[in-house]
Amino acid sequence: MAKRTTKQAPQAGKSADTKKEPGQPKEWSPAQRAVQEAGKITGDLINHLQKIRKTFLLIGQLLTEVRDRKHYETLHHPDMADYAFKRLGLGQAAMYRYMQVYEWVRANHPEWLDPEQKVRIPELTQVVGLMWTDQELAKKGLEPERKATLEKLKEKALAGTLRAKELRAVQLRSNKLKPKKGTARILASLRAIRRRGERDGVSAGLLAAIDNAIRVAVNDLAVETAGLDWLDVRGHPSFSDRNLMYA
Repeated sequence: MAKRTTKQAPQAGKSADTKKEPGQPKEWSPAQRAVQEAGKITGDLINHLQKIRKTFLLIGQLLTEVRDRKHYETLHHPDMADYAFKRLGLGQAAMYRYMQVYEWVRANHPEWLDPEQKVRIPELTQVVGLMWTDQELAKKGLEPERKATLEKLKEKALAGTLRAKELRAVQLRSNKLKPKKGTARILASLRAIRRRGERDGVSAGLLAAIDNAIRVAVNDLAVETAGLDWLDVRGHPSFSDRNLMYA
């Protein structure tokens, strides 16, 4: 006679079907789900920030092409500043910054411009810090202490850990960011002289010379406003003979 078997009732607090089959997805705890979600959002932010930085460089590249191929003349603009403002709603200082950063990156970190390269592009503050430290390190006769400070700044900028206030503090100590009120005052004086000359009927040649001086002053003021005066862009080979183009 066959033995009769009976199923034992599950113990209190335990479900009869708690045992998972092999390959069944693991259930995440609330804490684990929170970590997973935070990680995904952080990854998305990193990707979007990289896209923004690549777009910044692309804008600089396109503006440089417009300048070099004189597309602004094709569209009946007297200069780049007029083109950028009327066609793009872009101010002179912003235009200058896009182009200057792009040209520096093209010369020093072309891999940042290669879409096939999986490289991390630093935030703009870090790039500006790299531009400044490179220029300072290229100077002859640097004191060992100052050279060490600049090299440390450069390492931080490349790693993306350089704070803007730290960069500015070193720049201020080197007297590179002293306020320049003279340019604005001279510009105001030149404009007043221009109005007086037109009122008094001076020659067209003299008015043209004053206009030229005004364009130079406007250009200098835009560079200072953009925070790029320490780069001495007017002496840069790629900007020589073009300094009035931005006025």
